Amino acid sequence: YTLGKNRVTGAPTSRIPPTQGTLGMRWRDPCRGGYLSLYTWIVRHQDRLDPVRDIGDERIPPGGTPGYTTLNLRWGRSFGHCHQHRVRLSVENLTDEDYLVHGSGVFGTGITAVLGFESAW
Repeated sequence: YTLGKNRVTGAPTSRIPPTQGTLGMRWRDPCRGGYLSLYTWIVRHQDRLDPVRDIGDERIPPGGTPGYTTLNLRWGRSFGHCHQHRVRLSVENLTDEDYLVHGSGVFGTGITAVLGFESAW
């Protein structure tokens, strides 16, 4: 949650992000160094707009940026001596929600998969 106000005009500060948060569950397997997470990213609509900078900004829809919710899944596992290697797979926006990050002018991606590997020594 962020709140900003111009001390001179009393108007909301430009490009303040909307209230947002994540809520989820994680299962861990300490014996195998693995986990599975299911979580949601919840973002409220943003209609507190600066009348000069935000209202005329083509990256912000008329009336403000709509809120959205995405559903996401992450899996990961550590392996090797002292668990120095890690592999991760995340699948984001499972419901293929259309969403716009406030002030960006760019719609978020649909269903997205990300595979990662990390090694430390």
